[in-house]
Amino acid sequence: MNGRIIVIACKVHYPYGKFLLIGAVALYSIQLVTNIAMMLGFLPMIFMSLPFIGYCLIPTIFNAFLIGVVLSVYRRKDLVASGFITKDNLLKPNPSLYD
Repeated sequence: MNGRIIVIACKVHYPYGKFLLIGAVALYSIQLVTNIAMMLGFLPMIFMSLPFIGYCLIPTIFNAFLIGVVLSVYRRKDLVASGFITKDNLLKPNPSLYD
């Protein structure tokens, strides 16, 4: 899962989307490394479920939300390149907002 998110992050052209994807990779990596360390005895056993393999509802909903954010960023990856949002538009304030 992390590998696919990293590939998507390389295809995204705007920094906010990359930051969202890096955050998703970080959250999934922390869960994975913590669970492996607990099973090997390096960390004390605490409750942290593996993504989508837990019995609780809240972590499962959170992971589904996070995958939804990743899919949304991937779906909008070409907005900057196609001209809907240009880098000039991002830097200039919109004067109609301040009226």
